[in-house]
Amino acid sequence: MRAAVISGYGFLPVLSVKALKEAGAYVAAFVINEGCNHPVCLENSADVTYKVSAGQVGRILKLIKKERLTHGLLIGKVEISLLESGLRLDLTALWLLARLKFRSTDTISMAVVRELERRGLKILSQKDVLKEYIPGPGVFSARKPDGETEEAVKLGFRAAKAIGRIDLGQSVVAADGRIMAVESAEGTDKTFARGCALSGGKGVAVKVAKPFQDSRFDLPTIGVDTLKSVAENGGAALAFEADETIVVDMDACVKYADSKGIVLAGVKY
Repeated sequence: MRAAVISGYGFLPVLSVKALKEAGAYVAAFVINEGCNHPVCLENSADVTYKVSAGQVGRILKLIKKERLTHGLLIGKVEISLLESGLRLDLTALWLLARLKFRSTDTISMAVVRELERRGLKILSQKDVLKEYIPGPGVFSARKPDGETEEAVKLGFRAAKAIGRIDLGQSVVAADGRIMAVESAEGTDKTFARGCALSGGKGVAVKVAKPFQDSRFDLPTIGVDTLKSVAENGGAALAFEADETIVVDMDACVKYADSKGIVLAGVKY
């Protein structure tokens, strides 16, 4: 396999390149310059690394052809706010965007996926590449959920699925039988911080997969920073959808959750 890893920011691209290399793949990493915080890590692990702008779709396609790549993986965050930041778009990027009636992270990612497939690449699923980082159901923290917490998790799970159906977000905070915060443009961590701060120490943060989640370019992800947004704002628990969520460094997450006395659990309903 000769794989193109088109990399946004965060730590997931590093884990992905590592997993592909261990599987015997030749990896060409295309590191998006805007907001990227890990180019050195990818340069040390990928066979070849190209630094590109998010607006250079045509250049990426030319390099993919030059490298004779057969597979592709989209991984890491690329904020849609880049479109409002004066990002320079090449002709291919302009052509892709012009065909979209609605511009969201998902619709733009799907347009890129379809163009890569049109060029003959097989797009890999994040779920397949990073399967060892996607845990099943269970309580991973020393603290176990009581009945009140379990009810808040169930309520939060239903609410998060509901907002996911309209592509609003995939994270909520629940407490005392009501929803305290719903994710939108601010992202998961800020949603959890806001909702937990409003919840009087009872906030239960819940993150799920959208009902139509496309694992080729997006899966819910949590890590220590996610837990910090809960614990540092008085939250009591973080529950994620089991078998659908990437957990970055589970050992570190469990250690942090236990140090703060909060619940960390994977759930499935």
